[in-house]
Amino acid sequence: MIPMIGAGGFSWFQALGFPTHIVIRGSSVPMDPVYHTLLVTLLLILSALMARRAFLALPSGPEALVPEDRLSHRTFWELFCEGYLSFLRTMLQGKDAVRYFPLLATLFLFIFFSNAIALIPGFQPPTANLSTNLAMATVVFVVYNGMGIKEQGFVSYLKHFAGPIIWLAPLMFVIEIVSHVARPFSLSVRLFGNMFGDHMVMESFLHLTYLIIPVIFIGLGLFVSLVQAFVFSLLSTVYISMAVTHEEGAH
Repeated sequence: MIPMIGAGGFSWFQALGFPTHIVIRGSSVPMDPVYHTLLVTLLLILSALMARRAFLALPSGPEALVPEDRLSHRTFWELFCEGYLSFLRTMLQGKDAVRYFPLLATLFLFIFFSNAIALIPGFQPPTANLSTNLAMATVVFVVYNGMGIKEQGFVSYLKHFAGPIIWLAPLMFVIEIVSHVARPFSLSVRLFGNMFGDHMVMESFLHLTYLIIPVIFIGLGLFVSLVQAFVFSLLSTVYISMAVTHEEGAH
């Protein structure tokens, strides 16, 4: 396990007496990112279960299509799923949008709420942690390469690495391999750097100011949280699209 790098500061888990570090193979590993990751995961699962219960309680017939007049778990999930699936259909062909929706939507929600939880004093973003981001990026790396091989066949998939010019194939193959290996690291470091910096700025201004200015930076932090979740999921969608699209269907 990679030693964690966190944003530091006060944490409710530390205040409640949870162990702050564990030792793995002689390395001290901070536990705060693990606690916050589990917290975000639990909150998303509870929200999904509450929305599921609301959907199951709907009457049969046209009445089920009438939206609620307030923001609830049901309306949140309805709006998000409809909007995000529509976005994926502009990026992926045919049934691929529905096929990869669970993975990409989960990534978006987890990253957004992991980022946004840091706006509450005493909580730290799991995404300001390189190991958390690398785990998500590795899942994306395995999925898009595995599905690319499944959809196109091993030989045809490797042909994309060689490029269209035969005499440049050896050079292009090496460049493509390095590019693909670098993708999970670029995804991880980009998200880590932005959220680590954003959390440090938030902590600094909350200690230096009182009311108005922190509200401004909280709004900025919420915007950064949304953008970083969108960028990570967008790049993941692009990688999947490039891997599973056949040449005759490529744009």
